Formats: sequence, C-alpha cells, structure tokens
Amino acid sequence: MIARGWPLRGPRLNEGAAIYLSLVGLFFLAASVPVVTAWRAFTSTQHLAQQRVDGLARTALIGAGLQVQRSLETVRAFQALAQAQLVLPSGRLAAPADALDLHLRGMVQSRPSLVDLIVFDGAGSPLWSAGTSSTTQARGTVTACWDHLGSLDEIQIGRPRRAATQQLPVVCLREAVRGPTGDVLGFVAGIFDAERLSLRLRDALGDNAGVTTLLRNDGAIVARSDNPRLHVGAVVPERAMLDARGPQGLIRTSSAIDGRPLHLAWRQLDGTQMIVMAGIDPTSYVAQAEAERRHGIAMLAVGLLLMAAAFMAVASSLDRRRGLAELERAQESLERDEAEHTRLLSTFDPQPSAAYRGKIDEEGDLDDQEIGPEMLRLTGGADLPVMPGGAAARRAFFRRVLEFGEHVREYRLRMADGTGLWIRERCRIVGWVSPTEAEVVGVVTDIEEERRMRAQAEASARLTVLGQMAASIAHEISQPLAAISIAAEVTLAHLVVPGDTAKAKRYVENIVRQVDRMRDIAKHLRTFSRTDDGPLDEVPLEDVVRGALEVVGASLRQDGVVVHHPDLDGLPSVQGRLIPLEQVLVNLLVNARDAMMHLPTVQRVVSIDIEPSPDADWITIFVRDRGHGLPEGIDQHAFEPFFTTKPPGQGTGLGLSIAYGTILGFGGEITLGNRSGGGAEVVIRLRLLPAPEAAGSTSLEKLPSTVARDGAKMGHLC
Repeated sequence: MIARGWPLRGPRLNEGAAIYLSLVGLFFLAASVPVVTAWRAFTSTQHLAQQRVDGLARTALIGAGLQVQRSLETVRAFQALAQAQLVLPSGRLAAPADALDLHLRGMVQSRPSLVDLIVFDGAGSPLWSAGTSSTTQARGTVTACWDHLGSLDEIQIGRPRRAATQQLPVVCLREAVRGPTGDVLGFVAGIFDAERLSLRLRDALGDNAGVTTLLRNDGAIVARSDNPRLHVGAVVPERAMLDARGPQGLIRTSSAIDGRPLHLAWRQLDGTQMIVMAGIDPTSYVAQAEAERRHGIAMLAVGLLLMAAAFMAVASSLDRRRGLAELERAQESLERDEAEHTRLLSTFDPQPSAAYRGKIDEEGDLDDQEIGPEMLRLTGGADLPVMPGGAAARRAFFRRVLEFGEHVREYRLRMADGTGLWIRERCRIVGWVSPTEAEVVGVVTDIEEERRMRAQAEASARLTVLGQMAASIAHEISQPLAAISIAAEVTLAHLVVPGDTAKAKRYVENIVRQVDRMRDIAKHLRTFSRTDDGPLDEVPLEDVVRGALEVVGASLRQDGVVVHHPDLDGLPSVQGRLIPLEQVLVNLLVNARDAMMHLPTVQRVVSIDIEPSPDADWITIFVRDRGHGLPEGIDQHAFEPFFTTKPPGQGTGLGLSIAYGTILGFGGEITLGNRSGGGAEVVIRLRLLPAPEAAGSTSLEKLPSTVARDGAKMGHLC
C-alpha cells in the first residue's frame, strides 16, 4: 500500500535518450543480418576448398587416363595388325613384311615414349623387333617383358625394370595373338619409356601441386610424375592399395611415399590389370581459403565499424560535442590502424630477387642461360652479377653446385655508380642432362637491408652478453690488479730500504705479466664486440672454441659451470667468419648455463663434442647441457626472433635466431632437440676446409676430452 501524497517516481527517458536507444536497437538488428550471413559463408570456405580439390583430382585423373589410353591404343593397334597380317594359314606367326616392317619402325621413331615393338612366338622367343637395326635391342628391351600381370584376354603388363646400357626405366605392355581356332600363337609387345610416360602423366596435373601414378594391381609403380627414376619399379605398401578398392573412387589421405596430404582419385583401366591415380595436394587451396576467410572477417569488421560510425554520426545530434569528440577519436584510431597496417605490409614485403636458369658442366661454365627481367632492376645489368674474383670465382661457384647439388654465397656487388650492394646467390640442381652436365636454377636476392638488420641484432646480442658478464669480467680483472698492487708495494719497500734488488726485479716482472693478462682480456672483448661483415674465409675451429671460452669463461666459472671439450690442437678449419662463429658458441654456452642454474653446482656441466660427419666434407659440433631440456613443441619456434622461454628481463630472444641465420649464411645446418639422458642438445654442421698438414696433428676420429677446474688454462675451463 502506498501512502497518499507520495508521488510515484521512477526513471523516465527523455526524447534524446529514447532516440539513442532506438538507434542502438536498429544498429544491432541491421548488423545481425550480414554477420550471420557472412559467418555461414566463412565457415563453409574450408568445405568448398576441399570440394574444389576433389574436382581437380577427378579432372587430373581423366587427363592421366587419356595419356595411358594412348599407350594402350598403340598396343591394341599393333595387335590388330599382327592378327590380320602376321598369322599364317599354317597356324604360326611370321615376321612383318618389308612394307609393314617399315611402317612399324616409323611408328617407333615418331613416338618418343615408344622404345620398341616386338613380336614373340608362343614359347616367348622374339621373332621380330623394330629395334634390331639400332641399339634398342642391345639395351635389353626384350628382357623387359617378364613377370606379366593379367589374363590372356586382356593387355598384360610386365614389371617395370631398367634397360641394360642406359639404365632407362621401361615397361612392357603385351597382348596375345590367336590363331583361327582361338589358340594363342604368340604375343605382340610395346616397350615404353617409363620416364616419358611419367612426363605425360605430369601434364595432367597442370599447374597444381600433386602427383599422378600408374600402378599394376599388385602395387608395382609403372610411371609416376614425381621423380620417376627413383620410384618406377618400387612397390606401394599393401595398406595403401587397400584404400583404393573398387573400380574407381576418391579418398582424402596422405601419400604412402612422401607423406604429404593428397586428395586421391583412382580408376581401374578396363581390360588391364592397371590402376591410374591422380592426387592433388590441398595445402595451398586450404591456405587460400583460410586467407579469404580472414580477409572476409576483416572486411565484415570494417563494414561493422562503418555502420557504427554512421550510428555515431546520427547519435551526435543528441550530444554534438560528445559526438564530435567520439568521431575524432574513432578517426584517429582508424588512421593509426591504417598506419600500422602499412608499416606491417612494408615490414613483411619479400626481398627483391631475380632468377636465372641454365646448364652447367664440370668446368663450371653456364650455357643456355635464361635470366629473368628482374635482374636488370636488381643489379643494373642484364647478365649474372660479377662475383669478387671474376670469372674464375663464378666457375668455382658452379663447380661447387655440381659437386654438392646446391651452393649459397653472399658477396658485395660493385654497382655501376660506384656503390656496393650485398646480395645472396643460391643455385641448385633440378635435373641431370648427363653425368657431367646438369640443369640448374638460381636466385639472386638483395640482402642489403637484411645484413644491416642482422648486424644490428648481432651487435645488440653481443652487448647483451657482455653486459651479463660485466661482474664476472670485473672479478677476472680484479685478480691481476690485486697481484699488481701487492707486487708494487713489496717492490717499493725493497727500493726505499736497501735490500734484495733481484727480488724487487721479480715483483716488477710479475706486474708486467699481470698487465699483459689484463690487456689480453680487454683485447679479446674489443674483438668480440666488433662487427665482422667480411667474406667467408678459412676459420680454425681451435680459434673459435678458444675465443668463445675466453669471452664467457669467467662468467661460467663464477656460476660453477664446467665445460668438457676435446683437445683443441689439430682441429680442422671450416668455412665461415671467426667472430660470428665465436658469437654462436658464446650464445649456446650462455643458454646452457642459464638452463642449469637450478641444479647443484657439481651437476652444472656443458660438453662440446666435435665429430666428423659421414660426408667427408662436413664436421659436426655438439653442444650439450644437463638442464631441464626443451618443453614439448618449443623446438618449432626456438629459432624465431624474440622468442625466449626465460623470465622477462633475462633474455632478448635473439641468440638462437642469430645463430640460425649465421650458420645458414655459412652454408651449414643447425638443429635443436633434447638428449635421451636429459638436457638440451644443439647440433651444428659446417663445411670443412682442408687444414695444412702438420706433425703431431690430432685425428678427429679420437679427440681426447679435456676438463679443468683451475685457472691455469683459460681454454680448458669455463
């Protein structure tokens, strides 16, 4: 019950607030329609991408099937000719007459993928071959017709094998020739080049990434668009063949050979014991669909922002001043977003590059070269850039490509205007023309900005390491300073009061030794802090290990860390530069120390092992600690810039990233993982340079390990 005289009071909306709330309701109602519609479209992009790849796989299967049908039609046409003209009334097979012989030989010469045509009698002996007048018979095409699969009523397929002389992978397709009574008089066979057949299968893929394969029903690979010399004749695992059951179909699976994802369509060829398969890699299409989805979400967000801006403009009539302020803030935010977007785009733009291709021989000469038009914009010339050292250096570069399959070199190119440009040239083999000649492709990349940023990052990392070691360096220098102070006081006493001048001389000599020790420490710290941006050179591993231990040794000793390493005398030389390699080892030692600080002092041990690689031109360096190891999944991001697992303020996240770029820049490899017994392990592979022979040099096969716990030898204690 409400007392009389007390008016009812409650919240009342003025006209402006009512309009404001109405606009809010209309805004959400209008926005919900495009949001729901767009969301449904976005969620279906992946499904549509998968369906598109399915369609591409079916299309590629049709194309591959047509290519195989051409070979089958050749055999069927040969069988029809033999059935009509080679069957004698006596019920035997005869060799082709001169006109037919000439026609069949012309057929072999006009079809690159057709190696030979052969007529066999009922016992399997060859009666006639289109290649008997050439070297085809010598290549062993007759012996390729063995281990056939299929019945006498269909085209039989032999197991693929390599011809004798030129090691061509060939495959035999044969069909029976019957007499008037239906009995089998013999066979006609077509010998096909499996590599050329594989190239025709590759054409069915078009520009899509994937693989097309022709298989026997028992899993033997007859032709394959991807690396046929390696795969033809191999047998697909039985579990993979079980997936392709039935006359035709399509599955989404992974390759039984290289493990990549594939949308695989297959079809059993009528009248044969063969299956043709076409697989399309969906990775790029799925990624494109994901990019389109993200772009659509961004566009939807922009549309919603525009609707919100329109709402704000209408709502400003309620409170003009506040509305103008909100509009200005929204405009400033939009401008900042656009500026940040522009900055990010400029940051992630790819480096300017130019490509070339050609053939190189064992002398290092490049023939039939094709150079992209980007080379003129990149280097100012239409030809390949001139390496330091001229034509001899260029030939040496291509000889290393021919030797190792791929080679990378960074060098400074002198431009026409007198300026210099740092470029990275990478060249690799894509195919062999002969045992001494290969087809190559190369990329020349402008790395001027990359090297500048790398130099800044390396300098920052070096200064960070030096800063972290400041207390240890001060402690290292304080010892000779104390010795100098004591020696000076004793010497002064002997000089003031007549005494033993020989003893005073010994103290003065001690002062000189301690000063030399401090000068050596300061000299190496200055060298370590300097930027080394020169060309690749011969670097003794002994200098790398000793230099790193001199820089970081005091810090490790102060934290109770002991380093095990092999005897440094006689270590070989590698390809690289001294200071960057030294910095890589310093960073790895500091990381190992930080990973073991939770352990008791006696367990803080780092080991440096140097072993020869199976390849004679490489050497492997192992840096192992006894810390907690790497958390699961961290090894995939450990080499990314600014990635660190250390607490804030204790790491820059640049050490491993710089190490990764440095080792790859020297043509080496670096990997990171966990040891089986606990702790982390970093593996570095570097190219060896021949070391000068000297008496008493230590073999890499048995490098003795050295451990020291006193300060007598800086190189043996960390």
